[in-house]
Amino acid sequence: MVQETSNEDIIFDAEQLTNSSNSNLVSFNYEETPITEIVNMIILDAIKNNASDIHFDPSGDGLRIRIRIDGTLYEYSYVPLYVQKNMITRIKIIAGMNITESRVPQDGAIKNNLENTNVDLRVSSLPTNLGEKIVIRILDYSMSSAGIEQLDFNK
Repeated sequence: MVQETSNEDIIFDAEQLTNSSNSNLVSFNYEETPITEIVNMIILDAIKNNASDIHFDPSGDGLRIRIRIDGTLYEYSYVPLYVQKNMITRIKIIAGMNITESRVPQDGAIKNNLENTNVDLRVSSLPTNLGEKIVIRILDYSMSSAGIEQLDFNK
């Protein structure tokens, strides 16, 4: 279940989202909350939940957002069609991608510093018949800081 305590603090519980029913999805107020804040909330929520990927998949009537946690892809939210283009554009802007090009695959990157943890985000855009598909790969370097000794390798 998701508990919304404020616009900046969304708590996502992956255990509650084992099925894809719409009642468990995170919802946003698209009329009052700027797209920039919504995209930031999605990314921060994924990082806080140790997600490895965020998928933005276009469908016929909107954008399906899914988050991969421990190898399982969970339904996270659904974005209406009238917001889809703005959300994709915002992601491409912060990733340094060309927002005018939607017919060829693109790659970008976002550097993020969350609570003194270095996190890199790799962004890939792929054209589909229904719009652009975006995948954000979350690379949290604090999770992989094991040294050679801890990996049982010899120097």
